[in-house]
Amino acid sequence: GEATDETKNANSSEAVIDVQPAPVTTREPAPVAKVSAPPPCPECGIIERITPLQQSGTGTGLGAVVGGVGGALLGSQIGGGSGKKLATIAGAAGGALAGHEAEKQIRNTASYEIVVRHADGRTSLVNLATPGPFTVGEPVRLVNGQLMPR
Repeated sequence: GEATDETKNANSSEAVIDVQPAPVTTREPAPVAKVSAPPPCPECGIIERITPLQQSGTGTGLGAVVGGVGGALLGSQIGGGSGKKLATIAGAAGGALAGHEAEKQIRNTASYEIVVRHADGRTSLVNLATPGPFTVGEPVRLVNGQLMPR
């Protein structure tokens, strides 16, 4: 008879190696550290609006006094007799009114109202003497009433 494969292999000088596939093992993926989102930033927001505000100055009376004296001096230079007296009175009244208005204009102040919209929908108002480096749409932080770039 014919020799089987095993007989052929046994008679040959070659060694027979029985190869078995390696066992398959499954590993659970390494646990991923949970990275929590950064804590919310309640003081953070975006500049929504910058509105210039003009606040009218108030007169202290000094402008009226100085204007009145100046107007009276100018009025006294006009005419003579009773006309001179009327011009002095009119000059004093006109000067006082002009001086008062001039003082109010000098004391006018400008400020800027800045509206910050926070992520949670709240809005905050900040009044500044100048808008500084801030622009609409800029991300900012509002800490203790102070506006800071983010």
